[in-house]
Amino acid sequence: MKAQSQYLLFSLSWATLALITACQEISNTELPQLQTQPVTSITQTSAKSGGYFMPASQTDVIGKGVCWGLNENPTLDDQFTEDGEGVDPYESTLTGLLSETVYHVRAYATNKTGTSYGEDKAFKTLGTGSSGQIIADHTVVDRYDDI
Repeated sequence: MKAQSQYLLFSLSWATLALITACQEISNTELPQLQTQPVTSITQTSAKSGGYFMPASQTDVIGKGVCWGLNENPTLDDQFTEDGEGVDPYESTLTGLLSETVYHVRAYATNKTGTSYGEDKAFKTLGTGSSGQIIADHTVVDRYDDI
């Protein structure tokens, strides 16, 4: 009889614990959904990119920026910027780049659930002999208006 009482007490304890656990609030927070901005203003040692959030992404973003590196799909383990909080679009400047090098960049955003990333974009920095001139019809021009 004593063994049956202990078994009953043990079973009731587990049932109570399961009921309490099941009644806890379940968090429905999703990771932020964002896109990586195109890479612009590419020089020998810097470039610009950024991110913007998808309309359905109504989450409390506590950190955002871009991360970059030499390999596809860089993460926060690589180089990255910190561009504040919130779901407003943002632009970041990547600095300390090497000339004539292919880099990969993507936007990131962090909320209390974790970190998500935009799509990977590759770009190549300018070479040391690049003057910022453009060639149109085999003629070098210094101003876009002259094209």
